Amino acid sequence: MASGPAATYMGDDPEMSSGAKYFSAKTKRRDQLQIASNILYSTIECADRKAIRESVGIDGPRLNRYLAALVRYGFVSVENDVYCITDKGLRLLRLLLDLSKIYRGALPRGKYDTGRITLMDAEHYIAMYIGKARSNYDRVYCILGMLYRGYRSKARIQGYCSFNSDQFFKYINMLLEKGLIAMKGGDLVITEKGKIYLRVYEEIIRLFMESSENTGQGKHGVVERA
Repeated sequence: MASGPAATYMGDDPEMSSGAKYFSAKTKRRDQLQIASNILYSTIECADRKAIRESVGIDGPRLNRYLAALVRYGFVSVENDVYCITDKGLRLLRLLLDLSKIYRGALPRGKYDTGRITLMDAEHYIAMYIGKARSNYDRVYCILGMLYRGYRSKARIQGYCSFNSDQFFKYINMLLEKGLIAMKGGDLVITEKGKIYLRVYEEIIRLFMESSENTGQGKHGVVERA
């Protein structure tokens, strides 16, 4: 059984203690954030490398790179090849859970002040800390950020976020369906749920930035494509 921070964290959220569907390792196509979430979740009660690999379902070399980054940034601790999530890692996992909920169209349990959105530029995104390729969550942030800034031209948003036409309209339709954006007078606009997504995303970015400054690390913790 978990003890200390992990036990408190699990008891605080039934979804976490029941093996939350949001962190399922059975998804066929997972990006870097989903894999990192799977690894963090598997270390809530501490686990060795073999147990984590079996739980997450990735090969040894890839797992080693993810674990190295998560340990380096202080999200996971390791002793005698046993990995345990830290308080900082629990905070990250909570934020990733909330971001995943919003991405799927639900609302998070946490309360977020949408009046404090600062917006990062297109060259600053979460996946840069654990890989090279942008994750689905990063792409959504780019679209929502452009709408939050007041841009209405679909072509401008598509170009700025580096989408091809098929990709762009796939994401737009998904965001409309999930309620993160809406149509108003023929224009796309960001909704309150979309603003919450921006706020949660930026809290995750800040957590990585703080960890990078404290460890002296650069942007890329894991240099790979998921």
